[in-house]
Amino acid sequence: MNAGTLPSSSEFRRSILNLTIVISVVGLMIVLSCLQSLLVFTSEQWLWFVVMVVGYAAVSFWPQMRSTNRHLAPLSEYLDDREGDADLAETRRNAFASIIDLPRRNAYLGAFGWLIPNLLIGIVMVIRFEQWGAYEFGIMIAAGIAAGFVAGSVMLYVTKKLTQQLRDELTSELSDPQERSSLIRRLPLRNKLLISVAGVAIVPVIFAVLLARTQATGAFASFTIDWQNSVLDTLEQQFDPEELIEDRRAAGIALIEDGNIFPAPITASVIDLSSPVASSLQSHVVTHLAGEVSNGVKRGDSHEYSSRDVFSWRKLDEGYVLVVSTPVSALRIDTASSWFVYALLILGTTGIALGLAFLIANDVSTATRALQLEADRMASGDLSVGTVYESEDELGDLSRSIATMAESLRTTVSRVAAAADRVEGTAAEMAAISENVAAVTASQVTGIREAARSMEAIDSQVKGIADSSLALNVSVEESSSTILELGAAGEELNDTAAVLSSKVSEVSSSIEQMVASVKQVSENTVALSHAAVETSTSMEEMASSMREVDTIAEETARLSDEVVAKRLKPPNR
Repeated sequence: MNAGTLPSSSEFRRSILNLTIVISVVGLMIVLSCLQSLLVFTSEQWLWFVVMVVGYAAVSFWPQMRSTNRHLAPLSEYLDDREGDADLAETRRNAFASIIDLPRRNAYLGAFGWLIPNLLIGIVMVIRFEQWGAYEFGIMIAAGIAAGFVAGSVMLYVTKKLTQQLRDELTSELSDPQERSSLIRRLPLRNKLLISVAGVAIVPVIFAVLLARTQATGAFASFTIDWQNSVLDTLEQQFDPEELIEDRRAAGIALIEDGNIFPAPITASVIDLSSPVASSLQSHVVTHLAGEVSNGVKRGDSHEYSSRDVFSWRKLDEGYVLVVSTPVSALRIDTASSWFVYALLILGTTGIALGLAFLIANDVSTATRALQLEADRMASGDLSVGTVYESEDELGDLSRSIATMAESLRTTVSRVAAAADRVEGTAAEMAAISENVAAVTASQVTGIREAARSMEAIDSQVKGIADSSLALNVSVEESSSTILELGAAGEELNDTAAVLSSKVSEVSSSIEQMVASVKQVSENTVALSHAAVETSTSMEEMASSMREVDTIAEETARLSDEVVAKRLKPPNR
């Protein structure tokens, strides 16, 4: 990997921040979709919700940024200092630990980053709005769980993919597996599978159950509103508005209370908006109606308004409204049995999802455990055939690849062992040859010493010959009668001495060649045979020279004897 391809510290932090913003937007869309599908918000409630979301984001942004920067500090230090000459051993270790833990940390932030704010917003909404109860609060929590699950799961795997290049670079620089293992905070694959598979199964089922209940209740409420509008139309046709106000001025007095007309009880009342306390409706409903009337609205219903009553209304004169209402609790929906069925459905789905996730996780963990044990066994030096794991999926392919690798290693090790045996045999042979060379060298050294002693003897003989020559010269001077013969003998003696000197030079040269050959033998075993041949040749030359020297010496002795004999022989008179 080229160092130039790695991002700078600012680029890396910016990429993590951009990912966090994108995932946050996705989580917000999930929450809004859940609330829009399952609850009815008034404009005021939406305003409060948006204000609280923005406020929470503003309050939590800087603490989260400081926490993220603190976690990314080792990575920033590594990216900034890696081009310098400083020792990066400890920095590299801290950066590796940080980048390995980054996906897990982002996953936790993504999950709890939506569950906690939804919990807080739900509490505020329950306190602020009278129509918010346990059901609405539960929907808010469910929306936070769904958004947190999606955001956390996506953050885990996308962060890991986003940081893959830098992780690989740090891994290559920390080559010791044991060192890397000590820096990793493990997140077991088993847990990943359990959470992912169970969450993917459970979250959609819960949303589907809540949506089904909301749709069923909404359909019944729409039918009720349509019936109520029919009742209002009938009342408007049968009664004059002033008559209704005069006869039913007391707010909340029922005009219709006959459950046989409609499957659920319907109450028709004239509400005095100036004194809502006397109304049977909730105070926030009367406030809502007063607001609608003040805005010029003359008729409406509860279709876009959440309350404990399903109602329709008509504006009358002098600040009165005619309202036909039905309590939501009076709608003939078997809530208890419905929730029991929903609970069974959710529990059954949860059990099946967890069971399936457990089986998948167990299958994967069994395979990975077997492969890890096999790899550890081979790493310890045991290349024998171990426990074989087989499967029909990619883990089976990996197991077979490891088995093939082990077989290749066994074959390679066998070849290396055989080569080592051959090398050992060759080394033994070379050791024997070296011993022979040492013996031959010792013999040659002995020969050289003997040659040196022979040269000393020759030198002594030459000196003796020189002495004889001097004596001979004296005799020649005294014996005039034999001057010619003695001169010829002297010339022959001089020639013999010259030949002897030449032979001595040849012997010295042969000795020098032999010494060079001995050095070459000691320096290079490979040239042993060639050196031995040269040494043998030199020895033969030396022996031949020695023989010639002996011959010359014998001839010199003979001539000397003749000279002496002639000197001692009396001259003829």
